Formats: sequence, structure tokens, C-alpha cells
Amino acid sequence: MLEERGALALDNGGVLGKVPLGMDMSSRLVVHNYGTVSGDDGRIDGDVINYGLISPGNSPGILTITGDLTLKNDSVLHMEIFGPTAYDQLIIGGNFVAGGVLELDFGGYTPGFDTAYDLFQVSRMSGNFSEIRYLNLAENFDTDLLSRGFDNGIFRLIMASNDGPVIPGDPGNNAVPEPSSGLLIALGGLAMLMLRRRNSPISLI
Repeated sequence: MLEERGALALDNGGVLGKVPLGMDMSSRLVVHNYGTVSGDDGRIDGDVINYGLISPGNSPGILTITGDLTLKNDSVLHMEIFGPTAYDQLIIGGNFVAGGVLELDFGGYTPGFDTAYDLFQVSRMSGNFSEIRYLNLAENFDTDLLSRGFDNGIFRLIMASNDGPVIPGDPGNNAVPEPSSGLLIALGGLAMLMLRRRNSPISLI
């Protein structure tokens, strides 16, 4: 077990590889530019602030952070997805603040339709990735079929077929069924009613 009572900082290409199980960070771990944290089914007890690179697995693996994880704008989070059960996972006991670049490395693997990959398990998630990069794709891999969303503490990735499942919170699932003629008539009547009451306040509660 590695214990650090203050703050441990990784600078100038410093690497914390194969995170020890039960690494005790009483304050926080700060990963600066060019620093790297790579996990191998390890655990960090404390908060992590990342300006560099985090790669949870060692082809692949699970990294557990008992505190908060904050990804800064210049950071990279590298996740490997090599099979239905062989993919990186992050388990975060505190808050997960997304930022920077999310890299999804498929290593030539093509996910099957409707197979779910639960990449992050968190208490609360906020923020956004500035970019998502897809690495080492197999030939004819259509990334447009990848759906992702955050629901009940899980950030989930699914290779969805055209009529596959909808992930709650996924903005990519925006298909609208064609309305019937009866519905069009009803909508026309509703539009006339709204014109008459256009000055009335509208409540969405």
C-alpha cells in the first residue's frame, strides 16, 4: 500500500503505473500536463484532479477512485474496449466532473448490436467532454451507431441497430414517428387554441 498524507503531484512526464490496490491519498492526487495514471484493477482512496492522461486499465482493467474525479480541459481519459466483457471501467465514489478529451480505443474490435458497455459508475456526473476520439477502429466500423448516455449512476455505451434501444439522456436518439391523420387534426385544433391564448403564461411544471 502506498500512503501519501498530503497531495501527490505528477509533473513533466511522471507516470503512476499499475496503481496499487488501496493507495491511500488522504488529500488528493494531481496529475499535471504530461503526467500519466494507468490502472490495473487498482484503487485510489482520495480525490483526483487530472490535467494529463488517465488510462484506467492495463489492457483492459478497472480503476476505482473513492473520492472525486475532475478532468480539466487539457486532460485525456483513455478507455479501452476490446470485447463484451473486456473493457476499461472507472468506479468513482464521489463526483465525476467531465472535461477534456475522451478516447475510446477499440483495438480493432467491433461491438455487437445492443451490447452495453458500462464505462463509468459514479455518484454524480457533470460537465462535458470537449471531444470524443475513436481509435483503432475495425474496417467499416460505423461510429454513428454508437449511443451513449448517463442513467442511474452509469455512463453507458451501446452499439445500437437502427431500431435498437434508446438510452435515457442520449441526445442522439431523436427519431420521431410519423403522426397519424387523426393526430394531425388534433394538433391543428390545439394550434388554434394556442393562438387565442398566446399571451397567457405557460407552465412546464
